[in-house]
Amino acid sequence: MQFDGIIPSILYNTVDAAISGLTKNPEREKMVLFSDPYYVAGQNMMIRKADEEKYKTLSDLEGLKICVQIGSVGAEVASEVEDAKVINYNTMTEAYIELGKGVCEASITGSHVNEYYLNQTKDTKLAHVASSMVRARDLGIITNKSNTALMDKINHGLKNIKENGQYDKIYAKWFK
Repeated sequence: MQFDGIIPSILYNTVDAAISGLTKNPEREKMVLFSDPYYVAGQNMMIRKADEEKYKTLSDLEGLKICVQIGSVGAEVASEVEDAKVINYNTMTEAYIELGKGVCEASITGSHVNEYYLNQTKDTKLAHVASSMVRARDLGIITNKSNTALMDKINHGLKNIKENGQYDKIYAKWFK
């Protein structure tokens, strides 16, 4: 499923719940229920390793091409970079591939997405610029507003895995 189809799929009850780096914001909270936060993520840059001395902050990207995932907070952040040309992709994987090819100078997305990508792919050509973080926000699991029973179960499960240490083990496996 494409990222921009997640909330509509909840609204039309195509799926019961979704977890995909969804940040809580007032607009989304009008449409869907959010769980208790499972992670706090900010938006930051991924660049080519060869450019680590060139691009350290978002302002270094002024007037340049930035690859993003359509409908994401990263896309919002990129659109605020002065004179930047924002190039939208259906997935961050596509954006990372194009970044590696030199189609853009950087990508902007959630810190957790950058960490996961580098951990899973072992890509040595890209670098996550953690110090460029902006807009730290809670991530949550979403359900239809009418499905409070499921949301109660999700929140109960999140609480349990945080208390019993399982959350930390899951995080270490996928992001470190």
